[in-house]
Amino acid sequence: MQVIVICIVVFGRLVLNKTPGWGEPGALMFMVWFSLMSASLGVLENRHLQITFTDLFLPPALIRIFDIFSLFIILIFSLFMIVYGFKMAELATLNIMAGLGIKGSWLFASIPAAGVALFLAAVERVIKELWKKK
Repeated sequence: MQVIVICIVVFGRLVLNKTPGWGEPGALMFMVWFSLMSASLGVLENRHLQITFTDLFLPPALIRIFDIFSLFIILIFSLFMIVYGFKMAELATLNIMAGLGIKGSWLFASIPAAGVALFLAAVERVIKELWKKK
């Protein structure tokens, strides 16, 4: 959707000499939602950034403990996103997004939604790590 919105904006700007007012805020909305929600996919598929330099020196059992510990940190962070994301979205209900004419809480609702997705992805990874054979 973001690509379509940006194509419409570019077409309007270059061909019609008139940019739709909803184009840039709409692209921003899609970008924020996509970037926050994609973090959970990175955790789920174990493709997130992590420091693996210590893997050369530590025994596999200790590496596994560190991996599980990092997943618990992600769980705590996702709970933080859920709780405080709802508070931010609630505060943003007083704002109207220029160009779109919708409440700003729709933009900030991406934080608790991504927190829920991140929490579920981390729980699934913890379960897989705990049941994985040593």
